[in-house]
Amino acid sequence: MGTEFNQLFEQIKELINRSKNPQLMKKSNFKIPYKNCHVEPAIGQTNMAHIIGLCFLFGENKISQGIYPYIAIDRISMPEKLIIGYGVSVTNDPLNNWTERIQNQFPMIEEKYPNTKYAKKYPNSLFFKEYNISEIEIKKEEIKRDIDYLIEEYIQIVVGTERFEELFTQEIEFYGSTEDVVEGRKKLVSHYLRERNRSLIKKVKEKRLEVEGELRCEVCGFSFVDKYGELGENFIEGHHRKPISEMEEGEKTSMEDISLVCSNCHRMIHKKEPAKKIEELKIIVKDGK
Repeated sequence: MGTEFNQLFEQIKELINRSKNPQLMKKSNFKIPYKNCHVEPAIGQTNMAHIIGLCFLFGENKISQGIYPYIAIDRISMPEKLIIGYGVSVTNDPLNNWTERIQNQFPMIEEKYPNTKYAKKYPNSLFFKEYNISEIEIKKEEIKRDIDYLIEEYIQIVVGTERFEELFTQEIEFYGSTEDVVEGRKKLVSHYLRERNRSLIKKVKEKRLEVEGELRCEVCGFSFVDKYGELGENFIEGHHRKPISEMEEGEKTSMEDISLVCSNCHRMIHKKEPAKKIEELKIIVKDGK
């Protein structure tokens, strides 16, 4: 099932524990990454809130921005239920395409749970599924599938379909060990998002075509045109050679910072933390080990 979800599942169990013990208010234990999102606790400030939960936020998005997957417990009205769905901010309106893609598919909380604390506090939030807290261990795989689905839909709404496909055609492992996992995930997500700078990558590809007349992987020499013909024209991925840790504050990415690589080599570069350098992966490809 994977270390990442096992860590999240422990946080879900911790959330349940805190729902039964209002004196446990420390939030820091909840600061973990999951599926390219950071997990933000919503448990109250001074006193524990009636509705507590974990919210999944992508990039710089915040709870106040109108859309986020959540796991929640209504401690007063339904303390035995673990609920998952989409939170809709009471501060700002949802994104423009929220209604078309999500809102008409799932019932609102006020429809699903009328006359509850949850419905009064977050009437427009959306319901996806509920679990009996006593059964979460045997439902663990199902919970994972449901959360993963909601997060992928959410990120696609936030970044747009085209950019989502770029981000997820290769499931990069954002960290290879559990050490410094939160900071490491932040750095690698930032790194990967910089690699999605479409205008810069386009310039690099145009320059390469002008000079060499073709686009080949700088590691293994693979050409998408050779393999896929017309379908592969002008396709190749951009890799940022300089790690976040080596960049000065405010430093911008230049064309010289970008290497052009095939999808397989790009994934291998990022498979473990720290990421492989282009030169290191060339040696591995050449020696076959």
